Amino acid sequence: MPIPVKCSCGKSFSLKDELAGKAVKCPACQNVIKIPVPGKVVASASPTAGKPAAGQAAAGQATPKPPAAKLAPPKAELEDLFAQEGFQVKTGKTCPNCFESAPKEAVLCVKCGFHFETGSKIEGHQTELDGEMSGAAALKKAARDMEQSKEMQEKLVGAGMPIWMLGLIFFILVSVTAVMVMVVNISRREEEQKVAFNAVATLLALIGGAITAVGAGAYLNVLYRAFKESTKQGLLSLIPPYLIYFGFSRFKVAGKPLLLALAALGAGIGMLVAANIQNR
Repeated sequence: MPIPVKCSCGKSFSLKDELAGKAVKCPACQNVIKIPVPGKVVASASPTAGKPAAGQAAAGQATPKPPAAKLAPPKAELEDLFAQEGFQVKTGKTCPNCFESAPKEAVLCVKCGFHFETGSKIEGHQTELDGEMSGAAALKKAARDMEQSKEMQEKLVGAGMPIWMLGLIFFILVSVTAVMVMVVNISRREEEQKVAFNAVATLLALIGGAITAVGAGAYLNVLYRAFKESTKQGLLSLIPPYLIYFGFSRFKVAGKPLLLALAALGAGIGMLVAANIQNR
């Protein structure tokens, strides 16, 4: 026969008779209740179990059970976990030269010899860690080396022979070869078939014309730089004396092409005049 049971929280339920005399938990408030033997009064809540408040019992509410607090892992364990993932907590100073950590009271970086107060580096300072380098410092050094390599390459390109000079040398070689071939062919002809040919005048005319062309190109280069600065400077530079003044007053911008123009035009025109004199 089922045994009727009523908890002090107001919950009523029935249990099997074989549970008589045993202790069970109330399904509502989880308080321990001793099941009465048939014929006795319903047992109240166990004295060892906490009784709910009167207001909660009257309202038929169960006493909430506080959630179990989770224990936070110790600080050392957290640091170990971060270290396993490659994260390390750095405290104190960071050297701006090699990006290594240093104690707060440090004055000198033991890695690279950087002085935190003066900002200078002791060049003679060396340790057994000099061969090692942090990732950030390695990237910074690689970027600096790339910039230096790029600057060196630009200097080498600028220091090499310009293309106009290579073209001029090639033209002179071709002209000399052509004149020599013509001289040989004319010398093999018979006296009646020979024609008047001045090899020196022809060679001077060819080389003088090429050098004059180079000078004219350099002159136009200076004129272009004058127009690039301003339209006023470009129009004024159409006058040759002012072009010379412009080139020397802005020597870093137009000085070298101006000197090339003056030298090439002078040499080229001189060769053309000499070739004309030879033909007389």
